[in-house]
Amino acid sequence: MVTGLLIGLAIAASPPSPSPSPSLRDMVEMRVLSSVSVSSDERWVVYRQEDGSVAENRRRLSWWAAPTDGSRPARKIADGGAPIWTDAGPATPEIPQWTSDGRWFYFRAVTDNGAQLWRASPDDGQVEQVTRDAADIEAFIVGKTDIAWRVGPTRQAILEAERDEYDRGVRIDGAVDPSQNLFDAVDVNGRFAAQRLAGQWFARRSVLGPAPRFFNAALDGRSVEPLAAPDAKAKGLPAANVPPALFSGPPDVGATSPTGRLSIRRSRDGDATVEVLRPSGAEPIACQHRLCSGKIVAGLWRPGSDVVVLTRQEPGYRQALLTWDVAHGRVRELTGSQGLLGGGLTETAPCALTRSRAFCVVASPTTPPRLESIDLDTGGRTIVAAPNTGLRLGEDITPEPLAWTDADGHAFTGVFFPAQANGHDNRPPLFLTYYLCQGFVLGGTGDEWPLRALAASGIASLCVNKTGAPAEKQDSVANYNVALSGIRTIVGRLADAGRVDRTRIGMGGLSFGSEVAMWVATESDLLRAVSISTPQLEPAYYWIHGVAGRHNHEPLKIAWGLGDPAQTAERWKLVSPALKTDRIHAAVLMQMSEQEYGIGPELLARLSNSATPFEAYVFAHEPHIKIQPRHKLAVYQRNLDWFRFWLQGREDPDPAKTDQYARWEAMRVRADTAR
Repeated sequence: MVTGLLIGLAIAASPPSPSPSPSLRDMVEMRVLSSVSVSSDERWVVYRQEDGSVAENRRRLSWWAAPTDGSRPARKIADGGAPIWTDAGPATPEIPQWTSDGRWFYFRAVTDNGAQLWRASPDDGQVEQVTRDAADIEAFIVGKTDIAWRVGPTRQAILEAERDEYDRGVRIDGAVDPSQNLFDAVDVNGRFAAQRLAGQWFARRSVLGPAPRFFNAALDGRSVEPLAAPDAKAKGLPAANVPPALFSGPPDVGATSPTGRLSIRRSRDGDATVEVLRPSGAEPIACQHRLCSGKIVAGLWRPGSDVVVLTRQEPGYRQALLTWDVAHGRVRELTGSQGLLGGGLTETAPCALTRSRAFCVVASPTTPPRLESIDLDTGGRTIVAAPNTGLRLGEDITPEPLAWTDADGHAFTGVFFPAQANGHDNRPPLFLTYYLCQGFVLGGTGDEWPLRALAASGIASLCVNKTGAPAEKQDSVANYNVALSGIRTIVGRLADAGRVDRTRIGMGGLSFGSEVAMWVATESDLLRAVSISTPQLEPAYYWIHGVAGRHNHEPLKIAWGLGDPAQTAERWKLVSPALKTDRIHAAVLMQMSEQEYGIGPELLARLSNSATPFEAYVFAHEPHIKIQPRHKLAVYQRNLDWFRFWLQGREDPDPAKTDQYARWEAMRVRADTAR
């Protein structure tokens, strides 16, 4: 059992030495590129850059432009304000919209006046505020001669509603999230605001809910007039931002040209059917080539042609651009990448196209995010912008792509960061995280475990991509067991090859990744230390989110087979770590968001009253995925310290951490004594 391996572990202070190559601060402040778009006249490509600042504890957006002919370097055109955050945490990707002459592009920006519509001109650098609405702009459409937008309740009305609820009390119904602060919960368009639940799972809204109103104006924002809902719909303006249904599989993709509408229909496992639906109603033209099978995640028509540019995704989130000549049925691979090759931020965001070039954000295990120009005829590539040059991101630590199969035939992929020689371990410890390993892998899903810094400190690190159990319906327990099998297999192979010490394994994760980490902790003896950032399912959760009108019980039944704890007690005992803490012997660190930590009180309380080494932290004003740079840095540093202590027996000599190590040493002694 791993439990006995903690006995007699020598704790030593690390001697002063040069800082490891990766800088935790630089990793937090890495620049992220997204929202790539080409002007209507194809003269300009613009993209959005997201910067984090630990000093200011905020993230800021900016818009950059470069000539598509490569005649000049990219330059900053406009401040993009603060991000508009998604419900889960990361910034909302948003493609700018252009006037028909290619002079102006329009975008939303959060400033002191909330989320307003702005426009900028790459030609002369002009930047103008277009709207000055009393409400936040929720969506917009740029036409040939006018613009239309949608707003909800005014900011003042929302503030007054919050104050009224504060004074009169909040009536509890299915819209109130018991685990989130009633007021000043998270950053919403520049202020800490109250939120209420909307629809399934954890979609959120303001205290007033949706109340869509539509407006129309000239392209410069003048002559504002109300717009009727049917007219707004006719312009293509959605009445609401509708989140995808749970467990519905990936959304279909479509793009239109005179030849027809490109349709990419994807099954739950992502396999695609690619075809062109012709306007005449004739039989669709299907892509029959083998390259069009599998995971096609994006597609666009090449302007002025009958050629479709597709993004194909191979295992390990390796993407390639394909061209499909619809008229002649020819398909070829234009260029490939060891990582993401698209519009940035998400795997399904497409590149932006001119008649001759594709502009793509490239991010792979060896390449921090950068913008490239790709010739659509030859596949030749040119770097347009590389904003992360000069940051210490651990690029000198060479990652290795891994692929393996377990005994049951389940295929896995991952990114391995070999431990750097430090004179301490011939067979180094291993840390691993399980979920998604996309692009320039820094800290796994949620970005909390500094894989490159761990490797630089002598702890080999592995990010494993999730592999699901083959089934017609979702079964989380089956998926946990598949994950455990894959983890057992790769740990064994790395250990047999002498690359890691199988007796010193750590694991961390967020969301589904945290569930897998705790499953491995309770269902195996692999782990010595664990760090998770998400509370786990336990019986209290069922009732915390069980008020009439709340729609969480159905997803719990579908995905986990969980119902009323009195009626499905055995299933709860199987799924919930809180009900099997006697089987948790690895040291457990929890670093949770304020929005979530209250839904898992039993696991926290039971571990805190046990001999199992345990420590928990909560970060204020944070959603599911943490967004504040100082919080990200603190999480990185504590995770690095945690795994160095429990896997290597080493301490940071920083005097400010004396109390931390005294607590952890006391935990170690208590655990050893209990055995």
